[in-house]
Amino acid sequence: MARLNHAIDVTEEKGGLGEFEPVPAGVYPAQIVSAEEEPTKDGSSWVLKMQFSIVGPNYPGRRIWGRVITSSSDAQKMAAGKRHLANLLDALGVGRRISDTDVLLNKVTPIKVKYQAATEQYPASNNIVEYGVAADPSFRPANDVPGTASASAAAPKPGLKKPPMSF
Repeated sequence: MARLNHAIDVTEEKGGLGEFEPVPAGVYPAQIVSAEEEPTKDGSSWVLKMQFSIVGPNYPGRRIWGRVITSSSDAQKMAAGKRHLANLLDALGVGRRISDTDVLLNKVTPIKVKYQAATEQYPASNNIVEYGVAADPSFRPANDVPGTASASAAAPKPGLKKPPMSF
């Protein structure tokens, strides 16, 4: 057992989940703070797991986790995953072909959040159900905003052909 360098007293602190408590259902601007692809538990699919931090005036700093299917033998899951990924990549202005999750980090997109009430088995939680313009039809994707770094990076260079869209 290691001794502490000083006494710690948190008797006056409110406990609870802190920034992990679910937020009400709605649309929030959120920044991607982590992203990684990994296989599902059963090994049948691959998912892009992302952690978002809300950056808007309501619930700033609150964390929401999202998952998007990137590979699956289930056609219905794959179709939904492709749609979500296309909406997300369009909103971030990074192009529709990526090979590294680092290009997603620190980018902001609107996310549509669903509130899932607590059950006997699980605590209350949030799920992201849409990204980008699918979450907020008035959202203007990053590569359409004049004068932003992502707009100039996403703009095709004169004389070069735009690469085909794929996943």
